[in-house]
Amino acid sequence: MSIFNSFSARLKMASIHLSLSACLFAFTIFLLIHWYFPSIHFWINGGWQGTRIMFFIDIVLGPLLTFLVFNPSKPKKEKISDLSLIALVQLSALIYGFHTIWQQKPMLLLLYPGSIAETVTQKAYAENIPNADLSAFPKVTAIPMATYDNQRKSDNYGLVAPDMMIDEVIRSQETVQKMLNQSQKEVLARLKNRYPQIPLYIVRVVGSYKTDWIAVDAAFQVYGSLGETSTTLDFL
Repeated sequence: MSIFNSFSARLKMASIHLSLSACLFAFTIFLLIHWYFPSIHFWINGGWQGTRIMFFIDIVLGPLLTFLVFNPSKPKKEKISDLSLIALVQLSALIYGFHTIWQQKPMLLLLYPGSIAETVTQKAYAENIPNADLSAFPKVTAIPMATYDNQRKSDNYGLVAPDMMIDEVIRSQETVQKMLNQSQKEVLARLKNRYPQIPLYIVRVVGSYKTDWIAVDAAFQVYGSLGETSTTLDFL
């Protein structure tokens, strides 16, 4: 077989692999957006980073290995063996990627004084509060939100509904709003004009990679996101 024909055969097989991998990648993105990192968490808690990992595994790694390894001159049995090995390598990388992303999956928003909500990831949840019942807490940005009551350590790890801290959230608003940039202030003004009868309060949601600022009412219903900023740990 000529070099040109061999190249064409490799390219064709890699293209087939790429088409299959693209379907797998689309399914992966669906899982990341709708299950692993819903709402604002795709951007602040690792969804975008996970997308890049999966892009490399699904779109780059598999088809590239097929192009490099596939040899149309080999017997059919050997070609099947080569492709099976490539599939095994890609599957192993995919499982590792999903495991890495799973550890970053947001499980809980823990509200602190100062109107700051820190993300508790799956890894931190499993290590520190593995049996906590999160079903009773309201979902804020599609993730349960709670606060900590030091007097109730023996009851569900001391986790209580976030409305226990609403007075603290209200008191902190003047300080919190001073931290907003001009773009975020403009978004907040538009939200207040849109919902003039509803008092809106700002909560700073700190993710693993970025921070988002959300507008909520006294029941912690979300009315909008003011935008992201870089994550800092100055509240610790």
